[in-house]
Amino acid sequence: MNYWAIHCSRCCTKAQPIAKAFTTNPEPYASKIYKSTFIENRRIVIAGDDSSIRGRYASSLSNGNTISSVLLAEIPITFPFVPDSWPKNLKDIKRLIKVKLGVNDADNFFKSGGRRGRSIHKVVIFRAPGCAFGYLLPGGPPSKIKQGNSIKSFPSSSLIPLKVERLDVSWTTGRDQHPEYADRQLKHVLIIGAGALGSPVAEQLAKSGIGKLTLIDDDTLTSANIGRHTLGADSIGLSKVYRLAESISIRWPSCNAIGFSMSIQLWLKSNTLEDVDMIMDLTGEPDVRLCIDLERRKHKVDLLIAWMEPFVASAHACLLPVDNYWVTNNIDRLQSLNAVDWPDGVMLNEPACSSSFQNYTSTAATHAVALTAEAALDLLDKKIDSPIARHWIRGKKYLDKCYSGLRFKEWAEKASEFDGLMIENDL
Repeated sequence: MNYWAIHCSRCCTKAQPIAKAFTTNPEPYASKIYKSTFIENRRIVIAGDDSSIRGRYASSLSNGNTISSVLLAEIPITFPFVPDSWPKNLKDIKRLIKVKLGVNDADNFFKSGGRRGRSIHKVVIFRAPGCAFGYLLPGGPPSKIKQGNSIKSFPSSSLIPLKVERLDVSWTTGRDQHPEYADRQLKHVLIIGAGALGSPVAEQLAKSGIGKLTLIDDDTLTSANIGRHTLGADSIGLSKVYRLAESISIRWPSCNAIGFSMSIQLWLKSNTLEDVDMIMDLTGEPDVRLCIDLERRKHKVDLLIAWMEPFVASAHACLLPVDNYWVTNNIDRLQSLNAVDWPDGVMLNEPACSSSFQNYTSTAATHAVALTAEAALDLLDKKIDSPIARHWIRGKKYLDKCYSGLRFKEWAEKASEFDGLMIENDL
């Protein structure tokens, strides 16, 4: 592939209409011809079946640029080309395509035109195991290049080799997490709370191959939020979940993220948990925990409840597989799981938060994000079969630096001498 990259760079010119191709499908089992997306201003072709993933990648890469189509032949080959064997001219291309497609389909491909008889770009991608080789065929519409105050037209008259990069999920996430990504693509996660914890956790799940995220939060982003949220100043005054869902779907198109700017109680009036695989409550709100616990008795869904204590001196993720519930004997267990009994003076009332405001930095919160995201993936990957609580607890030195006079509860005392300690208990 290094030789192919060198070959493509030597043949590349600023006047060629297409410079690179991306594939969104795994390697095909059979040769096929179809129309695919062409982002003209960026000179990019996005190959793959007409799917939601290809559409989201097109939206992500186009960024408002002109989108049209090309006619594409995708040809599987058993072995990668080497410099001695890759096609050198159009005659070689035609010979290979006729062998793979058959004479009739190959002839139709080469003779096909665009709408009303107009010429259309034709691209051939040879897909070998783990790599691919692309060609732009001659005979397509001329490319128009702006030079100074004038626009010049350059004919598409030569065979041009193209670099091909993969965008399929088995590559973008699977190469780091094989083989979990295949099952994760089928998972639907409902996240309640899209704040300083929920927003980065949602992004981590998207990067991990989760196929669908439903985000629920009725807050808008304020200037006081942006130091601890994944969204920035361009989203101030806008719905957190709408902007976050849009951002995730554009940046990680293998994940379909949808936002609902409302409370979970209101969402449940017109939706159910029937197709949800896991609920994540990241709000810290007792009425949300009670609502979800009642709803899970109707629909069998895994649950993860996570929260941070002030200063992120501790963070907690409680994993409850199906048929395990948070409220037992009418008791909400959250306060008993905190590592510290916090005095009233620590909690501040701030308009930037729905209830109370905790002092902590975005840097400190990354510990809680990692704890929560890893716990969520373990629950989704069916590695958890009984309810457990995972705790990340900072040591006494960190606690004293944040607020003097605080003491750990007895069960958390073992963390005192460490900078931070992970503890896992049964629930």
